[in-house]
Amino acid sequence: MQALQARCAGLPVGGRRSPPPAAAGGTAHPAAATVRCSAASSTQKAAPSSSSSSSSSSSTPASWPSAEARRAGYGSSPREPALSVPAHVTGRLPAWLRGKYIRNGPGELSEMEHMFDGYGMLLGFDIDGKNNSITGSRRFVESEAWKHYSATGKMRWREFATAPKYASLGERLADIVNTLLGTLGLSEAVTDNASVNVFPLQDGSAVAMTETVQGTYRVDLSSLQTLGRVQYRGDKIVGDLTTAHPQPMPNGDLVNLVSTVGVGFHVYRHPAAAFEQRQLIAKVPHRRPLAPAWVHDFPATQNYAVIPEMPLYFNVGKLLFGGRSDAVFMDWAPQDRTTLHVVDLRDGSRRSYKAPACFVFHWANAWESEDGRYLHIDACLYDDPEICNDLYLDPLRAEYAPGRVPGRAYLRRATIDLQAADGSEVPGGWQPLVPDEVCPPFDFPKVSPLKRGQPYRYVWGACSVRPTSAHNSVGKWDTQAGTVQIWNEPGGLIGEPIYVPAPDAAAEDEGAVLVVVVEAGGASSLVCLDGATLQEQARARLPWQITIGFHGCFVSAA
Repeated sequence: MQALQARCAGLPVGGRRSPPPAAAGGTAHPAAATVRCSAASSTQKAAPSSSSSSSSSSSTPASWPSAEARRAGYGSSPREPALSVPAHVTGRLPAWLRGKYIRNGPGELSEMEHMFDGYGMLLGFDIDGKNNSITGSRRFVESEAWKHYSATGKMRWREFATAPKYASLGERLADIVNTLLGTLGLSEAVTDNASVNVFPLQDGSAVAMTETVQGTYRVDLSSLQTLGRVQYRGDKIVGDLTTAHPQPMPNGDLVNLVSTVGVGFHVYRHPAAAFEQRQLIAKVPHRRPLAPAWVHDFPATQNYAVIPEMPLYFNVGKLLFGGRSDAVFMDWAPQDRTTLHVVDLRDGSRRSYKAPACFVFHWANAWESEDGRYLHIDACLYDDPEICNDLYLDPLRAEYAPGRVPGRAYLRRATIDLQAADGSEVPGGWQPLVPDEVCPPFDFPKVSPLKRGQPYRYVWGACSVRPTSAHNSVGKWDTQAGTVQIWNEPGGLIGEPIYVPAPDAAAEDEGAVLVVVVEAGGASSLVCLDGATLQEQARARLPWQITIGFHGCFVSAA
């Protein structure tokens, strides 16, 4: 077995292998390792990494995704559905862990140019910790986009970065007109490929979502079957650009937004028992009405939602006619800085604040001070949107190239004084929650669901031991100690980790972390880590290949 040479933030860090103990269920995966990064340790020297298969100085480092992992993670999953197929479990699951983990993401990438383009496939794991068993299921979301592609082999609509192949100039012109009308919310001529997230509802079903309104589908949590497209009931909320990250409220409601070219943002509420009945809360104008800023996710508390209007703007010309801009089809204008629109969810009032330019895919948490004066918003924050270009499939599928470094993010906080005047500056801008020198490149930040909207200590996320072209590790950020723990899968790829607290947990990190892994050999597994130590507890290997996906949820068994 190779010793791990972990690199945090591009600096060598000493690594110590700490494999999980063998258990009655079998022997846990031997390749994974954990390390701890801190400001004190980040300058320790480590020997250069090397490949056991070659002595060449240009050999592929152990941290780089293997050819088998890249083929599997960025390829295609089997098209036929599979239901409740037993996985091979090694190690021992926590006895208390019982429920279903369901994940959404691209299941078919063969004709696509970008990671965000693949057709949505749901992956489900039924977990029984008491009996140390896991079964796996898979099924494509039956969107109109997927049904057309699976029947004809041709794309019906443009996806994020991939346009259809046109048979004639007439087809091309018709697509331009339809895309324009769809972007304006005047037709349903934009993709309904529900490939980004899956969110449970109080009635026991779930919704698979993407960033278009028409790409919202109800699905059955048990069978993963598509039940039908969500039809909103006469709410007069216009626009088709939305987020796949509705924010849950303590009472079970969900808050989300739509963005409409030439109109602005509409913030609305899904009542807990009536998802299809949206209730408008507020309207916020775009600062560039004909070029709206891209909002993938947003932070919210019980009382406030924050629309992060970052200076990354849709270039409608590139979207319609093709071609690339600074970040796929979007323009980066850092001189505009970032505007944080704080919407009061109780009365719809709004104040806006200025902050330094940044790009954020995902927000870790948001919470209010005890006296209600300050709003803290915590982000996985990039200095620029270059990460969007790093997610094109060509660089993700590429062999190791020395010196190639994808974009990186840091864990940062902005603190907004809610008594400050409208239009004022956020004091201090974006402040690090752990020292930047120990923060590895990461994304998909998660806090305990018991700490959403509250002060907290720990963040779990997908991160990178470099050199690598993609995430190959799970990290745990301790915002009090200023340290990061890392569990690494050498030669593999990992998706979004989720944290499941133990019943009656006495500590914030007493629980389990679940993460889908594509192993160095190309096999696909669900790995269970201890929430406190990141020690691998169990691994459930599936008998089929899966791609690296996006977002999911865990639903506890009754």
